[in-house]
Amino acid sequence: MLRSKSPPNSKTILVAEPEDSVRKMICNALRSRGYKLIHADNGLQALRTAAAQASEVHLLVTDVVLPGLYGWELAELMRLDWPRLKVLFISSRLTKEILDLAQSKFVLLTKPFDGGVFSRCVCAALRRPFMKTSLLQQCT
Repeated sequence: MLRSKSPPNSKTILVAEPEDSVRKMICNALRSRGYKLIHADNGLQALRTAAAQASEVHLLVTDVVLPGLYGWELAELMRLDWPRLKVLFISSRLTKEILDLAQSKFVLLTKPFDGGVFSRCVCAALRRPFMKTSLLQQCT
């Protein structure tokens, strides 16, 4: 007996990541789970892309350091249109300032990570009640 493909996921995710290889891995992991996906390689492009969306963006996955606009600035600007937007930061540059910011405002996943770990983090971020304050170092 053939199983039918599961229906597409109704959640829309915006990926803002400057590194092509990381962005492609993230997008592939999200597509394989049926999420609606939009992506950009810098902060200003991500903001324009999000503004052009007809539907709500449920999750922003962004690098902390983006060309044109820092990831936390992008998140705060997007929350003007989507106040309950959930944010998953990814970064390989963990300075004290970034960790302090994450502890006060956002969820953070440290690079490097594989598609499985990333997918679990996305699912956890989407399931969590909306919170502006949390730090998530590892999703397992």
